[in-house]
Amino acid sequence: MDAHMLTRRATLGLAGSALALGLMVRAARGEPASATPTSASKIRIHDADETLRDYCEWDGTCWWLTLPSGTRFELIGSTHDPAILNPGDGEFHPFDAAEVRAALAAVRYPLEGVACEIFLLPYPRRFGLDSAADRELILLSPGVRSLSPERQHAEVVHELGHVMHLARLPDHDLAGWANYRGMRGIADAQTYAPDAPHANRPHEIFAEDFRVLFGGALAVRDGAIENAAIAPPAAVVGLEGFLLGLSGVVFDRLAAAR
Repeated sequence: MDAHMLTRRATLGLAGSALALGLMVRAARGEPASATPTSASKIRIHDADETLRDYCEWDGTCWWLTLPSGTRFELIGSTHDPAILNPGDGEFHPFDAAEVRAALAAVRYPLEGVACEIFLLPYPRRFGLDSAADRELILLSPGVRSLSPERQHAEVVHELGHVMHLARLPDHDLAGWANYRGMRGIADAQTYAPDAPHANRPHEIFAEDFRVLFGGALAVRDGAIENAAIAPPAAVVGLEGFLLGLSGVVFDRLAAAR
């Protein structure tokens, strides 16, 4: 797979998948997320109102989202659209910007130099109902019912995990991935492949490892990951150190910050 993959995570109850887009996200208006362990990241949050006002347009038939890169997505404006199999309570419920900031604030991972635009979508994408991440981009898709804080935190940190693996462990780093897969017990390329069932995809396992090892209490919940057939992250010797090593930050400094 190309290093710039839009990796999708289910929000509306659908299985996630990966879609190649090669997005190059440019600077855009938004609210800096100062709630990070170092306050030195370049993460910007665009809440649902701002996203609708500044990045969406109605063409007389449907809504269109246009990202700063110029990439456009058709949005579904009603839960009664045939593409929405479960209309929920009849409304879309976007992520809460305050919960997104809180989820980022609780992340125990060095985010110096991390650049990412986070868009809280007012409506889901027609051909991507679920949340998604690229190297410098997160799209958080609304639910068909009110989203609990736990669900919001878990999904934010999971998608941040995708941003981190694309930035720090890209697909062309064959040695790095071989090390990770061996340590994680997922070296079998037939069972654990990009087109495998969602829970067996290496990128999804990485994102879940990141969520559980470095997310806050609401993001981690019971410490379980999507793939219950493999060892929980905390039980894998050396895994936390391996992921921390990708940050390039000295371990003594990390220990002192905890």
